[in-house]
Amino acid sequence: LSVRVKAEMDDGAARISLRWHREGGEGLFDPNSYERIISAAVGDRSEWTELVITTDAITPAPDRLHILLECEGKGDCWFDFIHLETKPAQPSAGAELPGD
Repeated sequence: LSVRVKAEMDDGAARISLRWHREGGEGLFDPNSYERIISAAVGDRSEWTELVITTDAITPAPDRLHILLECEGKGDCWFDFIHLETKPAQPSAGAELPGD
């Protein structure tokens, strides 16, 4: 996940995060029970800054994935160029590939 963010904050910060719920897990309607990764924060009077979250494959696959754009405190935040990229899982060592 990559996002460009700009902040004009007197007291606060902007950040991005990913959170997910796994099928069959507890608390489907309680986001506090979701797993979560949080980016570094941007605050004060920042120019456009890219925030990035990189994670290995999430296994087992989640049944819900949330992208959070967070602006907490006094001031304004702008988010732009939101890009979520998924990559195919790499076969494990010794796994047969189709056509082998």
